[in-house]
Amino acid sequence: MKKEERIEKLAGEIIKLPPEGQRAMDFMIKNFDIIKKMCENSGMTNEEINERMKRAKMSEEGEQNIWDTLGFDVCNTACWTDDAFAHDDSNQYNAYFRNYPYDVLNSIGMDNIGKISVVAISPTINEYVCNTTLNEVLEDGMDVSDALQELQDAVDLEQ
Repeated sequence: MKKEERIEKLAGEIIKLPPEGQRAMDFMIKNFDIIKKMCENSGMTNEEINERMKRAKMSEEGEQNIWDTLGFDVCNTACWTDDAFAHDDSNQYNAYFRNYPYDVLNSIGMDNIGKISVVAISPTINEYVCNTTLNEVLEDGMDVSDALQELQDAVDLEQ
């Protein structure tokens, strides 16, 4: 089979994939040179290959590609404050959200990302959200803002 035929067949198979699969294939194609180099060096162990992939993904170019192609929040937090990266209006994910996602992450602060805060009334809040708020919004069609305000009022009464 000729190269052109293989490419045409591959394109036909990629188009059958769900959007997430198409984006993953796009990512692999865009990073083919890195993947090819890793495969050509048959003397590398799995750990060495994984380490190279981590470095490639954490590079600014790799992170840009992950964000542009897959829409995943990038691990390289230096990118979060780079205006060309975080405020690129041509990026489909920046255009989709009402706010720039990385502005939101920056406003939370690195010390609070991934942090779980538990307070004395956390079980009460959880119970109210699960038994009342979600039902009002999802089952009864209540406006989300109204439901959240009702939740806040209930929390304020508990404190």
